Amino acid sequence: MEKVFVLCPSLTQPRYHKRAAQLRDNFNVQILGFSRGLYEINNFSEDFKVENLGRVKDGQYLSRIFSIIKATFILRRNIKKSKSSKNYFYVFGLDGVIIARLSGLKVGFYEVGDIRFSRGNGNILSFLENFLSKYLKAVIVTSPSFINEIKKSGFQIKNLPFYVIENKLPFGLNRPVFKSKSMQVQSKIKIGVIGFLRYEKPLRLLRDFVLQHKNRFELLCWGDGPCKNLFENSSSSNIQFFGSFKNPESLEFIYSNIDLNFAVYGGVSSSEIGVELALPNKLYESMFYHVPILCRDKTEVGKMAVKKGIGYSLNEANFNTQLLSITRDKIEVMRVNCDSIETKDLIDDGQSVIASLKTFLS
Repeated sequence: MEKVFVLCPSLTQPRYHKRAAQLRDNFNVQILGFSRGLYEINNFSEDFKVENLGRVKDGQYLSRIFSIIKATFILRRNIKKSKSSKNYFYVFGLDGVIIARLSGLKVGFYEVGDIRFSRGNGNILSFLENFLSKYLKAVIVTSPSFINEIKKSGFQIKNLPFYVIENKLPFGLNRPVFKSKSMQVQSKIKIGVIGFLRYEKPLRLLRDFVLQHKNRFELLCWGDGPCKNLFENSSSSNIQFFGSFKNPESLEFIYSNIDLNFAVYGGVSSSEIGVELALPNKLYESMFYHVPILCRDKTEVGKMAVKKGIGYSLNEANFNTQLLSITRDKIEVMRVNCDSIETKDLIDDGQSVIASLKTFLS
């Protein structure tokens, strides 16, 4: 069986766990990845062979060069130990492609789950992405809108096959039976913040809003990241911080305790393109667990939430006014709309795509 070395920017990202499981059904898989000091509770299951490439921090690009060099030597060592006659790579970022090539791997696949740099216009990373695409058999994206953006890197990558695997929920989860909450008219509306706490501006807006309207709203936060200080050790009784959680094991419990899912991202110029084009996992989780989603306006996820009637699209100028307009009755209508979406449309269908990748390696 062909061996695939899966290179992960983080060992605690659920999407990487899900993809590795799909790859393992079709290939002999070995995981190599970096530790980032976040979500350490959420590692790969013990039945995966995992090699830790060391710890890295976001934004520290000089130290990242040394991390890439170190990772290259570790991967080379593992390749030499491989008993397979054919070795390939599957990576989740440009760093991964660089490490794979420096290690001697010549064929593989590139998954893009976020847009982290601007393509085209002489960008060195864009040039590098296009140059290295000669070693790729296909590109996998989590949002259809990513495709045209990535193709801007150049002619070489533009002509590769592209596949979409939306970041839906993994197989095996039981969707809760829909239960009306129309009797909770007098209770406070609980807004949940779930996951990687990265975007300070919208998170600060939400925190300040909840503190101003303690009589109507509560904020419950599960997650980790550079902005967790906004919520942990809060002196306010209507803000609660619970820290890291197991994904997907804890999702049903978390969503059962909130009325709205806050997924308003952005506020950092380097991430704006990715925020506008992404379809994050929170969209599918909201529909699956019958919890309306709050998104940023002028984004793909915001447009989809409004179109399906399962959420709100918020803008900074009218942030408070829009949130204050949300009533229990409106939430209940959106919950019903969530329930109308079939479960099969919310479950990850990447297995068939991953299986088809074998045709490129024959």
